[in-house]
Amino acid sequence: MTDPAYEERYCAFVDILGFGDLVKGEASPIRIHALLKQIHAPHAGNEERTKESDFKAQNISDAVALSTVAISVGLEHLFYVLEDLATNLLFNGYFVRGAIAKGNLYHDDKMVFGPALVDAYTLETTIADYPRIMVPRVVFKDAQNVWDKGYKKHIRQASDGPFHVHVLRQLEELVNAMNIPGATDTDRLFRSDLVYFTAIGTQIQKRLRQAVDRPHHFRKVQWFARYFNDCLPHGYKKIPPIKGAGLEPIFVDDNWKEDDWNC
Repeated sequence: MTDPAYEERYCAFVDILGFGDLVKGEASPIRIHALLKQIHAPHAGNEERTKESDFKAQNISDAVALSTVAISVGLEHLFYVLEDLATNLLFNGYFVRGAIAKGNLYHDDKMVFGPALVDAYTLETTIADYPRIMVPRVVFKDAQNVWDKGYKKHIRQASDGPFHVHVLRQLEELVNAMNIPGATDTDRLFRSDLVYFTAIGTQIQKRLRQAVDRPHHFRKVQWFARYFNDCLPHGYKKIPPIKGAGLEPIFVDDNWKEDDWNC
């Protein structure tokens, strides 16, 4: 065996928010196992891309560390994996929070450690704050340098400053595709995606209602609700926007009912 050595890699640390409450509650071991299986073995895409990016994933309790080589294909692959992981957990009613770092890392099939993991963990626990996967400036600049303007489909900037992975990219692209002239004739092609993202919206709405007695938690769910709504054009009918305190001035439409505010 050769001695382990650091190499420069992109490293993402991602945590499931609210997992502790799930374990303490009445959730069955089957449901807990299913959620952990998703985060411990995220969909990595095709084998060729995985090999080229040297993608690796390592579970750490209810969190996961993901890494790729520090080249453009590695960063792009990491973005796609993080999008799938975040939306799959949203579909089950759980938000994620995380961060990506770039630096020295050792990552094999059994363990992961190094400064890049420490940096990603520190950003997740002290800076990210909301349910988002933070992209620090050093990683953002890498994306700018290798993709010109193409990086914009993977990254957004929040109003409070930080860049983050655009985990709802597929929702925005679906809406744009359906919003072009003649798209109504091809709705059936998008039906499964509509059902998927409508279900995600329902879960966000549910979490917002559940958080009304906890202002600190409410503002975090509210942040993601605004992000979800921002992906929907005003007046868009096929996927209902999230409604609630702090959201209603922008997204009140003819279908609004008092029941929408019931907790």
